[in-house]
Amino acid sequence: MDQRPRILIIDDPRSECRLPAPSALGHADVTRVADPSAAWDYFRETPYDAVIVAPQPLIDLRLTIQQSEQRQQKLEALHRAGTDLTALDTDQIPEMNVQTRTELLKQNLTRSIHDLLHFDILEIRLLNRQTGQLVPLLAEGMTEEAANRTLYARPEGNGVTGYVAATGHSYLCPDTTIDPLYLQGAHAARSSLTVPLIAQNEVIGTFNVESPKPNGFSLEDLQFTELFSREIAQALHTLQLLSAQQTCTVAESINAIHREIAMPVDELLTMASGLLDRLSTTDPDAVSTVQRIIQSARTIKQNIHKVGDDLNMSPVRPAGTKGINLTLLKGLRILVVDNEERVRQSAHLFLDRFGCLVETAPTGMEGLALARNATYDVILADIKLPDLRGYETYCRFRQLQPQSRMVLVTGFDYDASHSLIKARQDGLRFVLFKPFRLEKLLDALLGPGSPAIRKDGTPVTQATPT
Repeated sequence: MDQRPRILIIDDPRSECRLPAPSALGHADVTRVADPSAAWDYFRETPYDAVIVAPQPLIDLRLTIQQSEQRQQKLEALHRAGTDLTALDTDQIPEMNVQTRTELLKQNLTRSIHDLLHFDILEIRLLNRQTGQLVPLLAEGMTEEAANRTLYARPEGNGVTGYVAATGHSYLCPDTTIDPLYLQGAHAARSSLTVPLIAQNEVIGTFNVESPKPNGFSLEDLQFTELFSREIAQALHTLQLLSAQQTCTVAESINAIHREIAMPVDELLTMASGLLDRLSTTDPDAVSTVQRIIQSARTIKQNIHKVGDDLNMSPVRPAGTKGINLTLLKGLRILVVDNEERVRQSAHLFLDRFGCLVETAPTGMEGLALARNATYDVILADIKLPDLRGYETYCRFRQLQPQSRMVLVTGFDYDASHSLIKARQDGLRFVLFKPFRLEKLLDALLGPGSPAIRKDGTPVTQATPT
């Protein structure tokens, strides 16, 4: 007796994406149907183990559904419900942030799905495009394990939900006990129906419903669910755009704060560090006060970074940085010593947004004062400082912080004292030429032997100040 899984594939040749038999189903007994309106006869006459539906033109689905007045009324009700998912009074809009609107959308979704589709067990997940993870948004009737399960948009190893997200095809499972893709969602569920959420021709998530009965969903349920999924996807897409806009506005505000306070805080740090050097050790109270000032100044910067982290803001990847793991920059402590204010500002502009903890000094002596009172992962120093020159700059900083990566910065002027040659002979590996490009700066920070990467290859996520 043939024990192979029986699969019905509804694959309209006019569809933009024709469906291959999924490799996860192995040697299944596959029946392909090109006419959606004829698929019901196959489904009714033969006990299929799964039904997979390729995306079809919306007009074909509507023509199929419009065969009865009752179906047409249900279609119109679904459309009205979809329109109402994100409907707000004009006086409500300014008072609601993205989180509040998300909660309202979830309430509207749950009510509409219960009232119109009559589904009591459901789950909606959103696709994180950067990681491929399917993040839970809404779950009703699912077990705690299923609701918190980590899933990715992959055709194998991530259940029906992962398959649907990866392929963009709907999946009807008449009997969960024999389906090779199904992972348990609701307790004692015997059938399931999963459709992709598609907006702007891209999968943005999945909509899954389950039933305690075998063959709990018909092809008509599948068609109505696909139609309503379009309304859900549009509502979620609008919400994602709003969230992105709000995050962008907040990010711009935080970057503006960084720009305004970075240099004044650096000046406060250099003055306090210089004062700490001059204070007598016989006045411990004064030393303690200055140390608290220094720590408070650094805390100001760290707190601004923390606000961005709490909002899960990801900086826009600059041009020329493809293939570079920018997350390695987070927490990297960097000292920049250069008498040009433009260079010091550029260091903040380039690196603050990636989570680097940047401090700057305009003179060699002020830079050395900072280096005596804190530990840095990288020190960038100009070879032509007003009070310290060339090879001596390298030696003084190297003596104070032998564990730090030293990077010397220079223009294209003639190096009469051969500072760079001497420093290279003494172990210097990195030189930046002004005006340096971002990719060159990142190469100096993250190149071989970078302090951002441990010897075992794992990233150092946070450096600790002394």
